[in-house]
Amino acid sequence: MVSLKEKTKKYMNHGIIFGMFVALNIIGALVYGSIFYFIGVKEESITVLLTSLRAETKKALEIKNLTGVVQETEDERKKIDSYFLRAKDIVSFIESIESLGKNAGVAVAFESVNVLEGDQNAYLAVDLKTEGGLSGTVHFLSLLELLPYSVSFERVFIEQKSKSETTVVWAGSFLVRIISFAKEK
Repeated sequence: MVSLKEKTKKYMNHGIIFGMFVALNIIGALVYGSIFYFIGVKEESITVLLTSLRAETKKALEIKNLTGVVQETEDERKKIDSYFLRAKDIVSFIESIESLGKNAGVAVAFESVNVLEGDQNAYLAVDLKTEGGLSGTVHFLSLLELLPYSVSFERVFIEQKSKSETTVVWAGSFLVRIISFAKEK
């Protein structure tokens, strides 16, 4: 017969095994729950990162497209820019007007050259005087009109200055507004 002591010892061994089994199940459940909790936390951060990555990818594509457009339109932009007089080119512009005067056979004198602010944009106001023949003065005016800029004549005044038996000298006074002027910023 089995003694009580042996029976108790046998049940205690079963109790210890059962206790260990329960403890291991609780630990397993905690590990299992912790894993799913951390997966959920990581999934949220991955979702945030994916959203951010999509937004950055979209921006990168837009920048790439805009860069392509900028490169494709470079020649057209340069052509458009050539129709604007820049502040840094005022001296060469004055020299070209003097050259037009020589070609037309009139002497050109500049009274003033000013950058002024208009209603919408800045413009270049050129006040100049000429002396020479009437046909040369009119030809000079037509050459000014043919400048590759948007030009407005604010004042055009031509008068006979002197007359001799062989020549007639005409004086011109002009105020020209260069509207297609790009003021440097």
